[in-house]
Amino acid sequence: GSEGGVIEAVKRAVVMALREALLRTNIIVNGSPVYIDLEYPMKKEQYPGIWVQFSVVKLNRAGISHEVWVQDADLNWTPIQEWRFNGRVTLTIVALKSLERDRIADMIISMFAFSRPPELVLTNPNADTKQYRALMTALDQNPYVAMTLNTDTLTPGGQTASMDVPWQSDVLAYEDSYSFDLLGNFNIKFSHDGVYTLARIDTAPTVARDMMGHPRPRPL
Repeated sequence: GSEGGVIEAVKRAVVMALREALLRTNIIVNGSPVYIDLEYPMKKEQYPGIWVQFSVVKLNRAGISHEVWVQDADLNWTPIQEWRFNGRVTLTIVALKSLERDRIADMIISMFAFSRPPELVLTNPNADTKQYRALMTALDQNPYVAMTLNTDTLTPGGQTASMDVPWQSDVLAYEDSYSFDLLGNFNIKFSHDGVYTLARIDTAPTVARDMMGHPRPRPL
């Protein structure tokens, strides 16, 4: 299982995916990669940075009282609940220069606009750089939360400038934000010590079934 719940898991998944995606774009500011984290940048060396937030809009089980029993790696039978969710991720860009802020914002827009390129018309698939696809690839590989991004709509929050950074009150900071919606699902596992944790999403788990082949509420 994984520590934390779905909110933390989604945030961490987006953070890791953004880090991988921006690393592929080779965007470097002042000789360092862009700082990306689920905590707001509080130190000068963390600027420019991206603060990742996530809010759940809807949360429900995959079915009424839905629960199945599956075998884990130790061959123990464990009850699993599958949940579905809708939510919104907000990426807040902070920088000490407006140009740095704008370049990062442009990169985020490009990642969404070109995240699903027409691979069938590539003239040389073997030389495909897969530019801008790292974000989607990294999210698809997350073992605990399956999610699909709405890459057709990116909602800007507006650019701002304010005189006050966490370490000094007379320094000007530039911000911008972009939000996007996503939907997904996750599994909750009940352990024999009474603890609920996120469980890996397996494509073909061993499920307890009855004589007709239907999932059984609990194994015999």
